[in-house]
Amino acid sequence: MTTCIRCGACCRDGGPALHRQDLGLLTADPGGVRPFLDIADLVTLRAGEPVRDQPAGQGLAVLTTEMVKIRGRAPGDWTCVFYDPEPSTCIRHPWRPWECRLQDCRNPEALRTAYLEDRATRFDIMPAGGRLASLATMHETHCSVPAMARLALAFRRGDQNAESLLLRMLAMDQSARGMLAEVGGGAAEGFVLGRPLAGLLDVFGLAVTRGEDGALHLVKVGLWRYPETATAEQTA
Repeated sequence: MTTCIRCGACCRDGGPALHRQDLGLLTADPGGVRPFLDIADLVTLRAGEPVRDQPAGQGLAVLTTEMVKIRGRAPGDWTCVFYDPEPSTCIRHPWRPWECRLQDCRNPEALRTAYLEDRATRFDIMPAGGRLASLATMHETHCSVPAMARLALAFRRGDQNAESLLLRMLAMDQSARGMLAEVGGGAAEGFVLGRPLAGLLDVFGLAVTRGEDGALHLVKVGLWRYPETATAEQTA
């Protein structure tokens, strides 16, 4: 690729995932200059989440390991937060992440080959043993996406105990986010804890409603669209 036509397609398709080669972008230099990336600029897609494979242009697939990405411009809009649409350019272009450096819309093989290699995780970025890392570990232990998927499938198959366990998990997820806000980490919620579990209910065809008794309940509102167990759900 000799020149970029600056169509902005790659930027609007979603920010890049970070790799270990990008960790220096999160570290201030010895002169104290602000890092080129802040954890508030990032979002974590956790293991078990359904995502679209950008380089391959494929539909939903389940992440086997977590992915840290530059966040989108707004909820529901994955356009890279550093994309400026007016001149169609990147405001951090000289310090762009590794995937952006590999991006070549005319020859995508380099990015496709490297896409899964040496991905950075939250725990590569957060200080080991620190408050944020401890909260993220606790949250992952009690609010993992694979566990949520198993409970959602069990509920759809008629297991009422799964309903109470899943509602408890949703409450724990919300509580962890409140704890993070209390220690001043609310701006980095998407990075430290990933996306709220309540936002994933739709892919399981579920929603939370309040019954006449005042209690919260799960209800089926749509089809099961979670890829990993889609076949097993066909008759549920």
